[in-house]
Amino acid sequence: MGSAFYFDWEVKLIETVQALFPEWFIKFLKIITECGDIAVAVGVIGLMYWCIDCKKGRKVALTAVMAMTTFPLIKNIFLRIRPYMAHDTVKCLKPVTEGDIYSLKIQGYSFPSGHSAISMSLFGSLFKEYAIKALRIVVALIVLFVGISRFTVGVHYPTDVLAGWSIGLVSIFVVDYLEKHFKPKFYYPVIWIIMAAGMLYCHTDDYFTAYGALFGFTIGDLVNERLGGFEKPKKFWWGLLRILGGVGIYFAISTLMKMPLSEEFLESGTFAANIYRTLRYALSIFASFGPYPQLFNRIEGRVNR
Repeated sequence: MGSAFYFDWEVKLIETVQALFPEWFIKFLKIITECGDIAVAVGVIGLMYWCIDCKKGRKVALTAVMAMTTFPLIKNIFLRIRPYMAHDTVKCLKPVTEGDIYSLKIQGYSFPSGHSAISMSLFGSLFKEYAIKALRIVVALIVLFVGISRFTVGVHYPTDVLAGWSIGLVSIFVVDYLEKHFKPKFYYPVIWIIMAAGMLYCHTDDYFTAYGALFGFTIGDLVNERLGGFEKPKKFWWGLLRILGGVGIYFAISTLMKMPLSEEFLESGTFAANIYRTLRYALSIFASFGPYPQLFNRIEGRVNR
């Protein structure tokens, strides 16, 4: 199930860049496109929240998870198939996921671009939070090249990228407004209710993953804030341990929650499997951003006595 709608100039642009870009540049785009992946977002958020600045990390994290939850809501309305699926003249140079490149269940829908939304929300937040010229140039280039990469490799139309960037920008300004005018304990529940609308019609796992991440992070942040927050580490190696510990807790809980159930069920795409996916991501991220910071604070305090 899916639909093909596009402007003629989009197809011509994809065909042109795939023909004209040299092989080394396409290889570069295949690498930098990963900067819009959820794994990179988790790494940057963890570095910000656990090691650099907990309050700014919260803004960056909330902006990213807002964008991550928003784009699947739109994908599941428009159901736009990917360019290479609709046009024989467009090549798939880098599939979204390993597996059958023509399976919508595996590769997902095209509009809007999730990588573009994530990169804009994540790196756009860093651009806004830090008035460091070199950093701003780097993050702006990352956002630009991630967007270019998505239609160059044939998995998105240019309008998918523009829509993804728009979602990221809106998320940045919405979170900034909420942070300035309300306390998280008041606006977090509103976000939960609005974003829960996808439970009624979304059937792709990216929505259920993102909603779990959103719910887990916001609950964890409230708990962490109530218990005293997370101070910046005094030594580099403590910061490194914080990151390793947080990532370790996330993967440990996620893996343990997978073990009792079959792979067939987990990947079945049924509503029960999707709800369990939401619960798994929510609990693993909650533990990493809620109780974990306080546990690490105590361990660090005892060692430094």
